[in-house]
Amino acid sequence: MWGTAEHPITVLHLESPSRGGQGDSVYRTEQPCRALGQLPGVRVVTGSFLSPLVHKLLPIADVVVLCDVVESDLFPILRQRRAKGLPTIYEINDDFQAPQPWNPTAYLANNPVTRSLSSQVAAHCDGIQFSTPYLEQRFRALCPHRAVFVNHVWQMPTWERQQLDNDVRIGWGGSLGHKDDFLRLVDVMVPILARYPFVTFDVMGPQVFWDLCQRLPHGRFTYRKGGSLSDYLRFVSTLDIGVCPLEETDFNLGRSDVKFLEYASHGVATIAADLAPYKASISHGHNGLLYGDVPRLTESLVTLLEQPDRRRQIGETARKYVETHRIEQSHAASRLSFMRDCVDRVTPGAPKKRSQVAVPFAELNSFTTPLAYSSARTCIADTLLGTLLDGLASTRDADAKSAGRCFARASKLAPDFYLPWLYRGSVETDDVLAIGMLQKAAKMQPESVAVLVLLADRLETVGNKEAVVDVLVRADSLAPELGLALARLAEIAEKAGETTRSKEMEALLFSRNPFFALPHVRRVLGQIEAKQTPKIEMLQACLQHDERNWMTNFALGVAALAVATPGIARAHLLVALKYAFDTNPVLAQLARAEIALGDLDAARKWLAATKREPV
Repeated sequence: MWGTAEHPITVLHLESPSRGGQGDSVYRTEQPCRALGQLPGVRVVTGSFLSPLVHKLLPIADVVVLCDVVESDLFPILRQRRAKGLPTIYEINDDFQAPQPWNPTAYLANNPVTRSLSSQVAAHCDGIQFSTPYLEQRFRALCPHRAVFVNHVWQMPTWERQQLDNDVRIGWGGSLGHKDDFLRLVDVMVPILARYPFVTFDVMGPQVFWDLCQRLPHGRFTYRKGGSLSDYLRFVSTLDIGVCPLEETDFNLGRSDVKFLEYASHGVATIAADLAPYKASISHGHNGLLYGDVPRLTESLVTLLEQPDRRRQIGETARKYVETHRIEQSHAASRLSFMRDCVDRVTPGAPKKRSQVAVPFAELNSFTTPLAYSSARTCIADTLLGTLLDGLASTRDADAKSAGRCFARASKLAPDFYLPWLYRGSVETDDVLAIGMLQKAAKMQPESVAVLVLLADRLETVGNKEAVVDVLVRADSLAPELGLALARLAEIAEKAGETTRSKEMEALLFSRNPFFALPHVRRVLGQIEAKQTPKIEMLQACLQHDERNWMTNFALGVAALAVATPGIARAHLLVALKYAFDTNPVLAQLARAEIALGDLDAARKWLAATKREPV
């Protein structure tokens, strides 16, 4: 049997690049991998795309799990793995189409190429697993073979919940992503603290939450800086009531119930927003309280403050729920079973046995660190990883010089690894030097689509048109699923006057990657600029695959204005306005739609908004 002591398998769990220790990393990578590694015949390695060891294991690991990974270079690897009968599973933990604007990874959703990558990579995997039922419903069309593995705790707390004094402690802790949620809670706590002198409000998180608490009565709240997950759980152990406020946003609906788990595992009575993340795990009045609006939140707090026996009973019931249903190790077998099902999907009817290429697991010892009490190992968080992460952070901050220095150091630390040279070429300001760096990366990794696409950009800048076409043709042959190289070739054909060929390429592009809307957006906007009737069929089809894409909605809104249907235009433009990172172009078109509809006041409102800073 595949995945037994007689036929062991190796699972590679690929996570987004990070320095580790964050809640997502612990709950979605470290804990599940430790639990899997405790099963007989299962060996697990975790790491990110920035690790050379990961690149060695990607083509040969018996199972690969891609945890919210967005990399164009995965397409050739996915094809190779499927040809060998090796399954690849994608994991979706957040609504990647609706990130919070402040999030450092929000640029992935705003960039039309990377926005399409998550969906396209997931659609080309052999199964998808989700962290919540809501996300499974949201993205179920990407793959017919799906499973939901919710978050769990590793073990019940080993320390008793602390009762520091006779006060009742209401608490909340979290990251910057919960700022808007926290604001609502502070408004509620002002009258609660005034009404109940024995209540203290305890907060743990970034400095901004200390600032927001200054509206509360002096001496009635405590604040601790954010720390490790262990620090946070010790903070939770001091609470009597834990609150889970949550604004009803697209991103928040896809969150997990982990905050409830953390409270509940310590016997803390929980009050949570009556939204998707908590509905499945909290039975109102039994193991927690759910609220729908501010008055209900206040009412729930009053109930637990004035009925201490009920407060303790709810906390204890919640603790028993976690102990019975939400311990990580008891769910590892379900994850392995899903992996076995994915083997059947890749090789129908084939026996469940490990691949013909044996993974040299014993040789990994010097490159990996064991996870406690498990055969699972994690790629060493070494100097190379830290240097690459520093460079990528500088790149996001548009600090090309700092990024270049980081990537230069990384290329010395790993002289045979292509990623440092790829990243150096991406930030180098001298085109000739950049071309040399990218060509070096291409020699190290001939199947890197990312290298070839960047190389084509630089070759075009220096005017080497013939080489641009050759490089793009090669890139398209390596990853036809991506569509980016084909889109560039279609643009080149259009500029050369080969309109029919260009349109044929765009139609082929849509059949390969229906999530990549940018070429069709450009085509429609170009038709409108040339005063031609816009052909929107492919753009409408793209919208069915990604209805929140601001670019698609913007182009359809402008097209609707061009054919004198301002009502339809306004509907699309309002969606575009909700998700656009630069709202001014959308606002200007909305004003046009309102004028066409005869609502001059609304038009003035949108025009006035364009004078503000771009969102």
